[in-house]
Amino acid sequence: MPSDLPMLSRGGIEVVIRCDQGAVLAAVNKKKFGSSFSPHIAEALAMREGILLAQSCGLEHWILESDAVNVIRAIQRPSSRAPESNVIADINEAILHAVSGKACYISYRGNGVVHFLANLVLQNFGDLLCYEFVPLVLRPFVLSNLQASE
Repeated sequence: MPSDLPMLSRGGIEVVIRCDQGAVLAAVNKKKFGSSFSPHIAEALAMREGILLAQSCGLEHWILESDAVNVIRAIQRPSSRAPESNVIADINEAILHAVSGKACYISYRGNGVVHFLANLVLQNFGDLLCYEFVPLVLRPFVLSNLQASE
């Protein structure tokens, strides 16, 4: 891994699955302490975790959305020499095997629920996994995201 990349010694992986109407179907927030990843690799790992969550929910039609444009570009034009190449290869393999799967860019503003989950990790909340239920603490962020996307 290049030494000039900023490293994250503390952080987590946050994923939100929404239906086509924007409602949250599932969310996961996993602490990942003790490992050092660049922000770019951390974003790629979060996208791979999103695919795993979608698969565990039995979803065959999905779209990965990320505000990390560099990761979206890496998925669209993978390089075997990139430090995240194994993770990107996993993502592209899942896209190939999905009935309908793709990755696309979403603005930072449209990704607010995930960023709120990221802040929970930094405040030392434990791992979170929810299906078809949005915890009260997330509801204001879900509503504001839905309104922002209209």
